[in-house]
Amino acid sequence: MKIKNILSSTLAAALVVLVACEKPELNPNPTPEGNASAFGTFIVNGNPQKTPFNTSAALNRGADALSRTMTAWAGAPVEAQIQWNSIDKSVNITKIDIYVSFTEAYLLPDGSTTTANHGNKLFASLSNPAILTNVKFNIPVAQVYDLFKASTFKYDGKTDAQVFSAASRRTVAAPFLGARTATNGKALAGDLFTFSWRLTSDKGLVYRSWSPSVCTEVQGANCSMALRVN
Repeated sequence: MKIKNILSSTLAAALVVLVACEKPELNPNPTPEGNASAFGTFIVNGNPQKTPFNTSAALNRGADALSRTMTAWAGAPVEAQIQWNSIDKSVNITKIDIYVSFTEAYLLPDGSTTTANHGNKLFASLSNPAILTNVKFNIPVAQVYDLFKASTFKYDGKTDAQVFSAASRRTVAAPFLGARTATNGKALAGDLFTFSWRLTSDKGLVYRSWSPSVCTEVQGANCSMALRVN
């Protein structure tokens, strides 16, 4: 009886393997989906601030950052570029979506400083980018303003208020605020815009988050760029 049970179990296991081979979704060892990452940087005076193959670790990995006065940004769009890579060459990216988030420093009713998060918006979509090929894009202040111009926030913790209003000292011509001193003398940092990305493959896979090590430690990869108004 014991031998019969062992044979039955063996046959059952073999049937499971055969079924798994016919139905990929039942395969206990599925084929890896592959990897993809991107590298974005700002361009200043025609030159990228970072490059994936720079010999300096500070310049070939990690988030990029740029400060720009409101006057300078209003006069000319910020320039940037991005490229994608697949280390194992098993992924083909057909679209890069660039997103932008907007955060603002402000005073709480008790006089302490804190940050308002005004959300994350789709900024641009870049189609059919080639692997390891820089795709340039501009960041006009008017386009960023248009994404957030209807934003509201509960600065007092209770009532929604328009972010862009006469009371906020924001205007259509100069919608964003640089570093400043609050009415109680405390320093407030300028508005911050963080650009991130999502990669879509020809198989419909979407890559939109990576481990901290990929974002900060892997050469030729990063996960965001930060633009500060000063």
